[in-house]
Amino acid sequence: MDDEQRMTADMQKWTLKSIESVPAKGQTVAIEVADGQSVTSWFHPSSQASAPVLFEVHGGGFVLGDARKEDALCEWIRDSFDVNVVGVNYRLAPEHSFPVQLNDVVETVKYYVCHAAEYGIDPGSVYFMGYSAGAALSVGAALKLAGEPGLGMRGLLLHYPFLDASRDPASAPSREIDLPIEMMRSFNAWYAAEANPAQPLLSPVYADEEMLARFPRTIMYPVEGDFLFQDATTFAEHLSHA
Repeated sequence: MDDEQRMTADMQKWTLKSIESVPAKGQTVAIEVADGQSVTSWFHPSSQASAPVLFEVHGGGFVLGDARKEDALCEWIRDSFDVNVVGVNYRLAPEHSFPVQLNDVVETVKYYVCHAAEYGIDPGSVYFMGYSAGAALSVGAALKLAGEPGLGMRGLLLHYPFLDASRDPASAPSREIDLPIEMMRSFNAWYAAEANPAQPLLSPVYADEEMLARFPRTIMYPVEGDFLFQDATTFAEHLSHA
């Protein structure tokens, strides 16, 4: 195990320990995914009999993070707007690489849509909210689920979206608050593994106009001075052209 892997393993353990010290308020729902494994989600129900659903996808470079770290945010969204909110977990790199993370998100969405009546969900009003890597997974899931029978995607909220795994992190100025360049390179390499990092489902900035023609309304919140700002700018231009 190299230095980046050892550091990452320590960060994963610390993150999990911190998260597990505070019980999640959402209902725990385990979902069996395509390869026979299971992923956990946390469901925050609306008071309505049939309400829109927002799938919240956490960030962490596809390597770190857990849906429970946004548990309080999911509760606030549910309470403020009286909608259903699902905190989506997915398996992490380097143990798992593309397309495992994306498939976990897609299978989670399909599960709730298939059980819409049970959870009080309006399957015609599906929204995504993602942060960084979670934004990439939200866009990838929206692309994969386009045209899915009985599912109506209505919008995406993307916070500082990571949309291009093929771009070298050293190609933009780094800041003191950023992860080390080598670690960011490792995160990208672990996620992409043997896949082409420039394919649209992995790096949505490469989605063509045909793929984006029926894309739902998208709102992005990039951060000026951040390495990811260019990704959001480029993707916004592509959406505008489409």
